[in-house]
Amino acid sequence: MENIVGKRQSPAAIASESLELLHLRGKVPRTNAFGDIHHAAIDAQLAVLEKDLSLDDIDFAYGEESDGFAENVHVAAIEAHDWMTGELAEDEGKPSDSWAELGEAR
Repeated sequence: MENIVGKRQSPAAIASESLELLHLRGKVPRTNAFGDIHHAAIDAQLAVLEKDLSLDDIDFAYGEESDGFAENVHVAAIEAHDWMTGELAEDEGKPSDSWAELGEAR
């Protein structure tokens, strides 16, 4: 699906992206060498897309004040929100684009 900048993604595009993230979650390593938990970041992106979370919701659930804060999870959730709402820059892709390379390397 095309990345539409400046326009909220359609329900079909959001559903398609959620399926792609679920598919990649099974291929991406659980963690990286720095201890970042990739699966938690993907789960956060899925929650944003499936629950239509606002930035306030994301900060509450994944921000610095949340239990078990992890910066990579917070950033991934914001990335999903910005894609969903059309706020990403033109050169930024869908959330799944950032995981695709990791999924292929496995």
